[in-house]
Amino acid sequence: MESYIKKMKRFRQTPEQMEIIAERMKENAHEIHALFGMETELGELFDIFKRHLIYGETVDLEHAEEELGDFLYYFGLFLDVIGISPTAAMKNNFAKLSKRYPVGFSEEDAINRADKVGLPDDKRKPVYCKDIKVLNFY
Repeated sequence: MESYIKKMKRFRQTPEQMEIIAERMKENAHEIHALFGMETELGELFDIFKRHLIYGETVDLEHAEEELGDFLYYFGLFLDVIGISPTAAMKNNFAKLSKRYPVGFSEEDAINRADKVGLPDDKRKPVYCKDIKVLNFY
């Protein structure tokens, strides 16, 4: 059996792979900035509510509002960068959920996903990725 260190060495990138990654990061800097910003702000929001839900602390609503505002900034930035309007995203989501849950949420409707009828079965069920290989790093 391979040692842990040997296994971890398989995750190292070659200089050529690092150049490809660096170039992709430059090309997608705005998307990366917005996505990392959203993730960071959500992490801070989770921490506020974790402290409440797990440790019984009082929710600092002023802090929560600040983090939500920060998240919305990055969310808006991301939508702008990828060219999707918030209104279009919300309308599409409402249409999808209205079709999926015509009389309100039910577990049966959640499983059957009426909004996906007509699609092949592999497109109707959640996809779980376990062996994704990026640039042959693995």
